Amino acid sequence: MGRPSVLCAPAPVTPTCRSLVAPRWAHTNASTHINVPHRAFSTTTPPTQWALSINALCGACAAGNLRLVEMILRQDGDCASADENAPLVTAARHGHVDIVKTLLELPGVVASARGNRALTEAIEMGHYDVVATLLDETDVVEGENHHAALGLAVTLNRPEILSLLLSTLPVDMASEGLELLTAAVIHGHRRVLDLLLREMGGCDAHHLNMLLVGACSLNHDDVVQRLLREPGVDASDNGQMALFAACQGGHARVVKRLLATPGIDPTAFDWVALRVAVISSRSHDDPMAVVKLLLDDDRVVAGGGRDVAWEQAVASDCHDVCHWFFLQDW
Repeated sequence: MGRPSVLCAPAPVTPTCRSLVAPRWAHTNASTHINVPHRAFSTTTPPTQWALSINALCGACAAGNLRLVEMILRQDGDCASADENAPLVTAARHGHVDIVKTLLELPGVVASARGNRALTEAIEMGHYDVVATLLDETDVVEGENHHAALGLAVTLNRPEILSLLLSTLPVDMASEGLELLTAAVIHGHRRVLDLLLREMGGCDAHHLNMLLVGACSLNHDDVVQRLLREPGVDASDNGQMALFAACQGGHARVVKRLLATPGIDPTAFDWVALRVAVISSRSHDDPMAVVKLLLDDDRVVAGGGRDVAWEQAVASDCHDVCHWFFLQDW
């Protein structure tokens, strides 16, 4: 007689087991592709009823089948808190708020388990109602991993959820605000930026100016527009760095906006913005977009900027700019 074969429960039809959120607590049997909790599974004995209950419960939580969840819990209520509340995390990720509420009413289910994993999963998937439900739990508010939750809401552009988090969690905006602002600028989320600036009640002018440079470099025109309205922001700070960054990146819309901003001087520092625009044009999809914007500016024309651009194009072997100059009839 060989080793006894492994008995496996049939997988739920919807959704597939691979869609469940419990990578830490489940593994796949290669022959059947059925996820079962590793603690209850071995190669010599069939899975226990407890293991099958957890697998079925997580499948029901993922599918949003509240009746099936309640039936399983009546048969084996202890499985609701198994493997660090995997069923709750699964329900939260899939946005089934009724199941989340049902699970939270059971003894042993800890809403903040696994570093507030249920909360971060709900934020990642954008389930506002689930986030609100979890934030009603004291252990979630007093738990850990708040920074990760806020960072997710900022990075994934969830302003409504972010507003809910800021009004509920004990967040020190003096220490965390700048990092969140930076993330909002990097990802180009204007609404999130608006919310953070209101919550912070303003920001140090030096930091705002550096954020402006970053937004110009990344071509986030909406964010640039918003930052330029913020008190204390000076687009000409740091040696016209904002214009320099936009010209280097070939971001025509941002350059156009900056040229209309008080304090910006395209002729400053020996025409550095124009020179950079010419040199970097070789790597841009539209090589002449920024160069032409600068050469059409009255301050550049009056100061002899066309001669500067031509000399720089010849010296830097910028064929597109040279060719464009040959076609002009100035």
